[in-house]
Amino acid sequence: MKSLLLSLFILLSATAVFGKDIPALRGPVMDEVGWLGPKYERAIGGALKNYYQLHGIQIQVYITDGLDGDSIEDFSIRAVDKWKLGGEATDKGLLLLVAANDRKMRIEVGQGLEGDLTDLDAGRIVDRMKPFFRNGDYRDGILLALKLMTLNVGPQLDIFAAYKVKRNKKRRGGAGVILTIFILISVFGRTFLPLVLFSGGRFGGYGTRHRGSSGGFGGLSGGSSGWSGGGGGFSGGGASGNW
Repeated sequence: MKSLLLSLFILLSATAVFGKDIPALRGPVMDEVGWLGPKYERAIGGALKNYYQLHGIQIQVYITDGLDGDSIEDFSIRAVDKWKLGGEATDKGLLLLVAANDRKMRIEVGQGLEGDLTDLDAGRIVDRMKPFFRNGDYRDGILLALKLMTLNVGPQLDIFAAYKVKRNKKRRGGAGVILTIFILISVFGRTFLPLVLFSGGRFGGYGTRHRGSSGGFGGLSGGSSGWSGGGGGFSGGGASGNW
């Protein structure tokens, strides 16, 4: 009985010391409560990947259900210590953390961006988020925060940038296939036309329509592929708030 109580005490003590477990980094957007929805999660994830590739700044959005008694500052620094957002040589990482049940939010700033996004700047962004969250407009509050964060450290984040690139590539590819078809018809005459019409739209990919590749944000991927920490360091810069 004593050994069982001792084991239970050790387990509870360890939980109190270490707090809630930090999950593995799965992608640019990790939404445990479903505030963003799949389409916006993919759109924001694709935009953050694109931003990292273009500007070398790795921004992570993490919406967790709760902190399990941990302070948001401790939880946030443990998260970035595990994920190591940003490059090792530049330390240009940012974390936007929201704890839904605790009604708390935090912006954690990597060492390489502390001069661009100061604690005061981060605090002002958090304050700008609060009215949206109080009205239940969580998605708009998060989009606003990302816009303001990026305006401090570089170009403004374009949520549709990755989608535009993908859509334009498809349009250019489709136009090339159409031109090829017309050239072949003009050379070989009408005998070529049935081959195109009865190929089921498979000729050169023309006429195919992949599910999720058109309309809205379906063509974007915000998953874990190509998304991992680059060794960036954090020293506790940023700001927190409640709503």
